[in-house]
This record gives sequence, structure tokens and C-alpha cells, in this order.
Amino acid sequence: MATARFEGGVAVLVAALVWIAGCGTTRQEKAAGRASGVVPTYTAQIAPIIKARCSPCHFPGGTMYIVVPLDTYDRVKMRASMVRLDVYVRRTMPLEGTMPDSERTLVARWVDTRTPE
Repeated sequence: MATARFEGGVAVLVAALVWIAGCGTTRQEKAAGRASGVVPTYTAQIAPIIKARCSPCHFPGGTMYIVVPLDTYDRVKMRASMVRLDVYVRRTMPLEGTMPDSERTLVARWVDTRTPE
């Protein structure tokens, strides 16, 4: 009886270690440059994503421009935490269309590295 408990405990421990080992860098993070230490910048990586995914609503003429304008670096930077939350954590933005996980991860990485221009 004690041997069965010990073996069961060992199996749980091994399963937990395998799970923890698998919690490393995901393919999306590698694609976004996270694993290689590449720091995304607004100008090179983030502005094109914002323009492509957010401009229908958050640029001049858009329905949400007055409330949440995202048409300049300063405006996006000012709302960076909210952008990260809505794009990466909640995945509620963009409302129209889809956004690849690689772009979501890149936006999160940009915010996590203090929004370099």
C-alpha cells in the first residue's frame, strides 16, 4: 500500500516537472523576437501593426478616435498598458478582423520593454 502511494507521488512529481519544463518560450514568442532578446520598437514593428489593425476605429474619422486615439507614438505610449491588456491578455481587440498571435505577442513585448520608439 505504501509503495503504491510512493509510486503515485513520483508519477505526479514527474508530470509536474514535465509540465514546468514545457512552460518555456512558445513559438509565438520566438516569432516575436522574445527568445532572441530582440526589443521591438514602435517605428519598426508596432506602428505598422497599429495602423493595420486599429486604424478603422482609433485613427481620425474612426468611431473610437475621440475616446481612444492611437494615431501617434505618444498616444499609443500613453495607453500602452491598456493596449497590452486588450490585445494580449483579454484578446478583445481588434473588434474587426483577426490579429495573429505573433502580432499580439509583439505588442505585449513592446509594452514589457518600456515602449521604445
